[in-house]
Amino acid sequence: MGGLSPVLPEAVRAPWQPVLDLLEERYGPPADRPEPVVKMTSWVESHRGLSLEVFAARVQDDGVVAAVA
Repeated sequence: MGGLSPVLPEAVRAPWQPVLDLLEERYGPPADRPEPVVKMTSWVESHRGLSLEVFAARVQDDGVVAAVA
């Protein structure tokens, strides 16, 4: 089974290999790993290109809720 983490030593994987082979035979190969739920972005990307100064000015002019919206 190629989907297991390569950081696991062979001594840890070896006893489980028959079970893993049986599961793969019965249900097919494991699915690809899903995309992470949390994705790290920069401040600018996550706020549609607003610089900190522009965002702060909107907070001052319109209030926090309006600036966030």
